[in-house]
Formats: sequence, structure tokens, C-alpha cells
Amino acid sequence: MVQYSNFDRVMEARDHFKNGASSKSQTSRRNIIRTWTKGTILVSLIALLPIAISCSSEKILVPDETYEWWQPILQKHNLKLGAYNNLGNVFEMGMEGNSINNGVCTLKVATVLIKSKNTYMLIEADTVYHNIKEGVLDIKSGVGKVYKIDALEPSGTLMGLSYIKVDRHELLDIKADSAFFKK
Repeated sequence: MVQYSNFDRVMEARDHFKNGASSKSQTSRRNIIRTWTKGTILVSLIALLPIAISCSSEKILVPDETYEWWQPILQKHNLKLGAYNNLGNVFEMGMEGNSINNGVCTLKVATVLIKSKNTYMLIEADTVYHNIKEGVLDIKSGVGKVYKIDALEPSGTLMGLSYIKVDRHELLDIKADSAFFKK
């Protein structure tokens, strides 16, 4: 009985490639290319990541319908947002405390913004007691500065500010030791 054997025929490299088998040199070349490609991509990502992070820009607040009126003012004066209350044309925040008890809001290390049509007042004080029902701000050691909306420099300063009465739409009364206004 004669058996057919294929031992007398030597397969050539092209036969290995056609049959799905590959020689060691083909495999080794593919591994080198794969490793090099992965390494290049990884190194590129690592190199570009710090550049991408450093080029990211901080969101700039622009006054429009999506932002509150006080956000661009805080940015203009480089004020960080603390615990706050937004009451129409009165914005108030306390950096070391903001509590409400019996309708009186107590703000420690306080910043208060009061807005009118084309101006706003920026008040900084050690403590502010705001009786929300009556619209009265009792201010301890306060300084108020009046700004035009588009101005960087104040048009007036109120020293020794101690009392302000406001309603939701306008400033009604102010008590201060002295006031200085530019003409």
C-alpha cells in the first residue's frame, strides 16, 4: 500500500503566507511595527496632554440671559463666590458665614451688591445683618463704592456705612459717616 506523503516537497515562503502560516521573520516584523506604533501613540499622548491642559481657557462670564447680573461684577472685581443670597437687585455673600434666622440674614466678612439701572454699589463689611422682610441692611464697619456698570474705577465712596434700606427694585435710604463722589 502506497501512502501519499508531501515530505519531498519544500514549501516556499509565499506558500506559508497563502496558507495562513507565517515565518518567524514575518511575525517578528509585525510585532516590531505594532510595538513601535503603540509606543509612538502613547508618547505623543503623554507629550501633548500637558500642552492641552495648559491651553484650556477659563470660562469668562459675559452678561447675557444665561448669567445672573452679579456674576460679571464679581469677575470684574476678582471676588470669589462664597455662600450667597440673590434677592432681585440685592446680591449678598458671606465668606465666613451666611445664616438666616427669623427673617434676618447674618453675613460674616460680607460683600453686598446693590444694582440700579446703570450703576451698582459694592459694599464690603465685617458683618451685615439683612432684615429681608423690611429690606434693611444693618452694616458693621462697612465701606460702599458706587460704580457705573462699564467702569473699573468707582464714581463714589461711602465711608462708615451703617444702614441701607432697599426694596426689590430700588435703593430707598443710606446712612454713612462720609461720602465722596467724582463729578
